[in-house]
This record gives sequence, structure tokens and C-alpha cells, in this order.
Amino acid sequence: MGERPRTARYPLRSGVIEESAAAAPITLEGKIAGSLLVSSTQPDYFLPSRQNLVQDYADLIALAFSPEDFYEPECIELGVMPSQRVQQPYLTGFRQRLVDTMLQAARKHEPITVTQAEQLVWQNIEEKLLQVSFQSEEG
Repeated sequence: MGERPRTARYPLRSGVIEESAAAAPITLEGKIAGSLLVSSTQPDYFLPSRQNLVQDYADLIALAFSPEDFYEPECIELGVMPSQRVQQPYLTGFRQRLVDTMLQAARKHEPITVTQAEQLVWQNIEEKLLQVSFQSEEG
């Protein structure tokens, strides 16, 4: 069996127009790991029964997370991200940033795991994108 090709690890908009959407938090014991967003091309698609279904899926997704992936709500600071067009250059270089981060840690004789490096890179990208977003709001 051949290996499946890797896919992007960030959301892409395929040109489909979103007519309605529903979101549900991914929670555990009052802590939050993220949210699930479901979109539809049909207007008013998410009636109460479908909203409940979206929450049920979010509850199932919560099982895939480790307890340490959940945060107290007061520890979460949300911000508006810039458009996909602005995000793209930061996301495209993810793999190279990951390699650079691991090499830099090894040079300092402080090796880190791939998971630790990924977290550092994602946090760095997040900070930069929030700065860009904040600057565009001021301008």
C-alpha cells in the first residue's frame, strides 16, 4: 500500500460560499481545547437538531485530546486573524521553521522533540499573525 500524500494543516477555502454555520466548543470539565466550526452552502441549515449534532461531534472530538490540551477559559485570549491571503506566507514556511527551531535548540545543546518544536513554531506564527492583524486595525 502506498503512503497517502500529506495535506495542508490549515484551513483552506475552496471557493464554496458559506450560507450558514454552527460552532461548538471542545470542552472537558469546564476547560476548553478549541472549537468545531461546521459550514453549509444552504441557508438556515443549522436548525436546533443540527446544532445539537454539531455539539455531539465536538464532544466526541474532545476525546482525542489529552487533558493538558484543555485550558481554563480565563487563560484564553482570542484575537481576529488576518485574511488567508495574509496568513499564507507565514504558514507556507512552517516545515522550514520547524527544522530551524530544532537545529537552533540542538546548537544550544538543548534538544527538543518535534512536538515541542511544532508548538514553538505555531506560537511564533500566531504572535506574528496577531501583530499583523492588530497593525492593520490601527492603520
